[in-house]
Amino acid sequence: MQIIDEGVQIKGGRKVPLYDIALNAMFAYVAATMGMCILSKKDLRQLVLYSAAHIDRLEKAGRFPKRVQLGPCRVGWVESEILAWLDERIKERDQHSRS
Repeated sequence: MQIIDEGVQIKGGRKVPLYDIALNAMFAYVAATMGMCILSKKDLRQLVLYSAAHIDRLEKAGRFPKRVQLGPCRVGWVESEILAWLDERIKERDQHSRS
């Protein structure tokens, strides 16, 4: 990309106002800072430390947050739901240790 005049940039052979580019960047920033993160299966397994098969069993039994279908061959999990699930496990542990 090459900047030419004030307020205009060349992108793919056409002129795009810098305002549009800045607006798109702002939307991406807002979405990223609102806490909506999607975890891949690899990220999920690193966070939860269960095998993929065990995660599938828990999910089917309704004891684990459900996956989100992102595309025909891609799924993910909402990070805040996974963290809330982990927080519940920690609270259960703490309640049992007090008894």
